[in-house]
Amino acid sequence: ISTNRKNEIATSDGVDSFLYQLIGQQWEFIKSFSGGSDVSLSDDGSKIATCNAGLNLVTIYTKTSGDWTEETITLNEGGFGSKVKISGDGKILCVKSRQDIKIYQYKDNQWHLMQENFIAKTSEIQGKTVDREVRHFDISDDGSKIILSHEWVMPEADTLDDDEWSTLQGFQISNSKNLNSLIEVWDAHGKSEYEKVFNTQGHSCKISGDGSRI
Repeated sequence: ISTNRKNEIATSDGVDSFLYQLIGQQWEFIKSFSGGSDVSLSDDGSKIATCNAGLNLVTIYTKTSGDWTEETITLNEGGFGSKVKISGDGKILCVKSRQDIKIYQYKDNQWHLMQENFIAKTSEIQGKTVDREVRHFDISDDGSKIILSHEWVMPEADTLDDDEWSTLQGFQISNSKNLNSLIEVWDAHGKSEYEKVFNTQGHSCKISGDGSRI
């Protein structure tokens, strides 16, 4: 579900996305869009981004003088298009793949890849390689800050003792063999600003509109 400042809401059902607007006291259906893995609205309602993880496809719809045009982005990378987020001003687009966040910028009437591959994809625990999977992400209103949460699967986890589970790249984490979440905050240019391991699973994360709270 995505909302904006135009009394609009967008939902997705896994196949398509649907735009509604609050008119009076009723939510009125406006339009359906192809792509239902996730959906995101710009603040002024002029752009809506949808994605289809099965096709590794993201579609950005732009409304001009009442008509909708579309531009697509495809990438042959696992999980590309599973989640999408467009900034409030509609100029920054972030797309999740399994182990990365791709950042696009709208410039000269086109979407250009701005940043990718700035997130560590693996960690080492006692000599064992752990795959970091991006579980969830969010961006500030202007797209200048990105928060993301990781989860990881330890190979042969049952063979590890508590000490081996107590350190992840120097971070102290729970001795429990349950998954923990690594939270990172980056700027849109790939500069790390904050990271911390929490003793909870990283199913979701949020950042405030001004980027000051997570």
